[in-house]
Amino acid sequence: KMLQASPAKRLSAREVHNDVWIAQQAPGTDQDAKLDDRVVSSLRSFRNENALKQAALQVISTNLSEDNIREMRDIFQAIDTDGNGVLAPAEMQAALERDGQHIPDDLTEILKGLDTNGSGNIEYSEFLSASIDQRQHLQENTCWSAFSKFDADGNGTITREEFMLVLKQEDVRSMIDV
Repeated sequence: KMLQASPAKRLSAREVHNDVWIAQQAPGTDQDAKLDDRVVSSLRSFRNENALKQAALQVISTNLSEDNIREMRDIFQAIDTDGNGVLAPAEMQAALERDGQHIPDDLTEILKGLDTNGSGNIEYSEFLSASIDQRQHLQENTCWSAFSKFDADGNGTITREEFMLVLKQEDVRSMIDV
């Protein structure tokens, strides 16, 4: 219906927007993508980690496969109701309410702890780094991939200079104050 050559036979933009199939396929419509206690607990734990571990989790999260991040991406998209690619505090609170979760007393502190670049919002990379499951970042291939990012010369050891090079990378630097 949408690919009709004749404009008279083609669906209008409003009809396409209101189409049930389109609505079900749109990002953020996965009914299983819920902000549950497990995710909130991961976000809280991340806030309490030291800057080094937060940086390591950032490196790890950028090296995870699509299969490993699919659930968190779907949750992020479900929370990001305005589709701007960042989570505002109000969107996080609304998602918790929508999913029938208790609003943690420390929600403001959790969100501040996730907002590593001080933008006032949670970016996808910040959310992903904080919410990845411990089982994922402890997998040998994930750890090896992160280690390889630090071990620039590939000799099997990480020198202070190599470590500092990683910490100076823009995506990691945004996570910590170096």
